[in-house]
Order: sequence, then C-alpha cells, then structure tokens
Amino acid sequence: MNCLVAIEADPKSSKIILECFSDIAKDSGSKVHIFDKLETFATEMLKPENCNDTVSVLMVPIESLGSDPVKAAEDLKAKYKTEILVTLFDDPSQPVKKLRASIIKNLIYKPFDPTIFKEHTRFVLFPSQKVKTQFVHTTVSKSKLEYLKKFNFTQLSEAGFKIGKEYPLVVGNAYKFYHPLFQHQKVQHAWGRIVNEDVNSYEVAFVKITAAALSNIRRKIVGTKLRFKNPQWRGVLKNTQAGIDIVIHIEDEATSSTIQQLIERTFTSNLIMHKKDFKSADKITADLLITDITYEEAALKNEFTRVPTIIRLQQENLTRVELEASLQIEFCRLEKPLDKAFLIKVLKTIYPMMQEKEVSYITTVPNEGTIVISEEMVVEEFSEAALGFNYLEKFNLDQMVDIALTQEDESDLKEMKIKIHYADEKASPEKLYYHQAILYGMKDEFLKQMRLWTLQMHIEKNKNK
Repeated sequence: MNCLVAIEADPKSSKIILECFSDIAKDSGSKVHIFDKLETFATEMLKPENCNDTVSVLMVPIESLGSDPVKAAEDLKAKYKTEILVTLFDDPSQPVKKLRASIIKNLIYKPFDPTIFKEHTRFVLFPSQKVKTQFVHTTVSKSKLEYLKKFNFTQLSEAGFKIGKEYPLVVGNAYKFYHPLFQHQKVQHAWGRIVNEDVNSYEVAFVKITAAALSNIRRKIVGTKLRFKNPQWRGVLKNTQAGIDIVIHIEDEATSSTIQQLIERTFTSNLIMHKKDFKSADKITADLLITDITYEEAALKNEFTRVPTIIRLQQENLTRVELEASLQIEFCRLEKPLDKAFLIKVLKTIYPMMQEKEVSYITTVPNEGTIVISEEMVVEEFSEAALGFNYLEKFNLDQMVDIALTQEDESDLKEMKIKIHYADEKASPEKLYYHQAILYGMKDEFLKQMRLWTLQMHIEKNKNK
C-alpha cells in the first residue's frame, strides 16, 4: 500500500502534517505515518505488516539529516525508493544551496502554510505530469516575469565588460544586465550588446546605460590598482574599415558641430556629412548615422542606399518592450547631454580598425563575482505553488531555474527558484514548449511578494476596463 510518511518530533507541526497528509490521502487511499525520528520509521518498516508498503513521499526535517544532508537524503531515497521533502525554518545559518541542487523535491519552510504544503506534496505524487492545483487557486492569465541567467563577471572597462560562457548568447543581440554597479535610484540595470566571443568569454558593449551608472564604473576603474597592461577589446570584427562615412542628423546645431569636431580631432580618414545638406530625393550612402530622432526601418531603406549603423542620442524613457524594439534598429542609445568620452569608446567598439590620431587603450580592470542577464518569460498561469509558462527551449525535468517577479524598484529584486516539474514533448505551432514548474523553497517573504505581484497584475489588466 502507498504511504505518506513524515518525520517530525514537534507535536504542533506533527498535527499540521497529519491533517494535510490526511486530506491528500483521501483521493489516493494512502496510509499516513508520522514518526518522531528516522530510527523509529526504519524499525516500523521492518515489521511484517509494513514490509510490502511503498513510501510515496518521505518528509524529513533538515536537522535529522546530520552534517551532510545531501548525502543523507540520497541514501534515504535509494533505500526506500521514495521522493524526499525537507522541512526547515528560515535560518541563515543553515546552508541550503547544495540542497537546491540535490534530488530533494522541495524545501518546505516552517511554520507551515497548509494549503501550499498540500500542493507541494501533491506535485510529488504526480511526477512528470501536468498537475491541476486543488488547494490553491490558479490564475489563468498571461503575465511576464524575469528569467535570470548568471554569468562570471571577469573584466570591466568604460566601454563594456567581459563575461564567461555559462549560457549560450547570440553575438549581435542586446541583453538586459543586472549588477549593483549599474544602480541609480530604483534602477539597477544596463543594456549590453554581445559584440564578440572567444573560447572562454563574451565581449559586451554598453548600448544603454545611465550617466550615473557610467560614473559608478569610472570610479570603480580609478579605484582599482590592478589593471590589464594590454587589454584585448576586439569590437565588431566584421567592420574592417580604417575610415568610415558618417551622417549626422541632429536638430541642435551646436551638438551637431561638437560631434563633428570631436570625431575630427580623434580619428583620421573619415567623411562627415550632415543630413540637412542632402536634398530630400537623394539616397545617402553611409556607414554610420548619428541622430537624435527616431528612424523606422522603412525610412532608413528609403533614405539610405544601405541601412547604416545607428547611434541614437535620446532623453525619453522607454518601456522594456519599446527599448528592445529600438535596439533591433539602433546599435546603441546615448543619454543627453552627450558624454563625449563615452561616444569615442562606442565608435572604437563599432569600428575597431578606425585610425586614431593618437593611439589609445581602453583602461580595463579585473572583476570578480557574477552578473545577471534578465530575459522576459511569458507565464500562462500561476499560483502560490506553481507556474505554467512557454519557452523557446525545452528545460530538463527537475532543472532548477532562477526567476524574479518584475517590479519597479530593481534594487529590491528578489531572486526565486523554480524546479521544472513537467514539459511538453513537442513544441507548439509557435515553436514554444509548455512547462509547469513548482515554486521551490517558498519562504514567507516570497509568498508575500507573490501575492503583491498577483494583485498588481490584476490591477494592471483591469485598469482600462
């Protein structure tokens, strides 16, 4: 007979577990056993009346797993051929990082939330199956959250940085990066474009960064004694021109003149033109367009013989969707007023073979730690126990994924863990794979955030009705 078994010495917690397990067992006809310690459980399982029982779930407190809880959990799983849930209090002295990466199905924090406790147990009973929640409400509604990918942050310069290759990235694509260096008020991100790669690293150029974040980076570089003697920033290697044709299309004459003079002082062999000097019927041939107006792709094709690389000066605040769309057309967006030193470094990144009047190097310092890419993920349905979402790639079952609930104050962004419970075998016609993932190790602070996020999603969807 199937059994739900828990090890728990505290009478109050035992009572809650018994009530929760009993509710779950009604549908399956399973037996429920609560023991005060693992030794008692082991003795009971040796009795003739229990030797044929199958332990479907074994719930154990972390303190009963000893000094090596991962090894102890693996041994229990192998011995009883069961799935393991671990209960614990939110105690910073208890390291749980290794537990997250182990065979443990979930971490259940005390004091227990009975409804969520029951749902997480039900998910264990239906492995690799899409589960319809029974004790918590599931909202079927498209929402967005952030899929977080962590990379080793190895080198830093004023123009960009280098990261490891922990995940595959597309050279040429722009990504949103989170790091404390980029913090200013509620913002803690910058946008970077992958311009190059080698065997061990990606080279990333800043393509949207605040003046405050750039100041933080400069202070970091000035304050770091150790520097690379010959930093290797290869830039966009496909651009091999020693000199380029540049069109400046900026309404303010003073800014337009400043940019022209800056480029002429720094580089040789460039042809600089101004949009105002062309007749409207003329098609322009240029490598680079520096502008402060919005260009649609159709307009670029009408006005230029080939679409140039675009550096856009801007002041407006765009949504993430709007900015991602603009970075499909523009190489980068620079804040006004123009940071001239940064513009020069951007030009050297885009056209690494441009000839300088005086050869200069980009000061580069080593960096340690991690940097995080944020990728938006569309959630189809969500509850306080699980998420259903579509993704271009198929995750592995039991794979752990880092997520964050999108919020205005990025400095307080809380990383959460989900574990893949189910994945469709085949992609949809839209080439997306549906996944169901359990919320892993949900502390009270995460549940509160989840409830606030759910409320905000509801308000957002209904504000225009």
